[in-house]
Order: sequence, then C-alpha cells, then structure tokens
Amino acid sequence: MVEVKTDAKSDAKKNVTKKPEVNIGMVGHVDHGKTTLVKSLSGVWTDQHSEEIKRGISIRLGYADATFRKCPQCPEPDCYTVEAHALIAARILISCARFLL
Repeated sequence: MVEVKTDAKSDAKKNVTKKPEVNIGMVGHVDHGKTTLVKSLSGVWTDQHSEEIKRGISIRLGYADATFRKCPQCPEPDCYTVEAHALIAARILISCARFLL
C-alpha cells in the first residue's frame, strides 16, 4: 500500500473553481469618459503615466481588473456594436493584439 501525502495548499488548489475571464475594451473619442467609466466599474484610474496625469488624457493603453457578479433579479445586459473608422479599428486591433499573445 502506498500512502500519498497532501498538504493544505494542494488541497486548496483542487477546490478552486475557474471563473470565466472576459476582456472588455472601452473605445471612444478623446475626452468622452472612457477612463472615468473604467474607474466607475473597477475603482482603478488607469492613467498612470506622468504625461497622462499632467495633460489629463490617456496616452498609453490602461488596464484594470474588475469582478462582476450577476444579480439574480436583474435582466441580462444587451450588447451593441457600432461602426468605426478604418483607422480607429486598426488601432483597436493592434492594441488588443498584445492580449492574444
């Protein structure tokens, strides 16, 4: 008979359920509130670079973790897509490519 020893850490890892991950990108015109919306949803102000703080605009791609929980009494959210200029769409794809690597 072989006895396998386990520790509390390995037992805890087995009991962790994997939560679904979703990346949400905020896209819009300059000074239309994207960073403010991210702050409202996540609690994190994503403008961290000194030049962003000085000028009051986003220059680099910002990131914030957030946890969303489903409200049992709330309806399912709707998702909409909107047309975008080709140049904006290209920049979005280039910016998002780093998440796919």
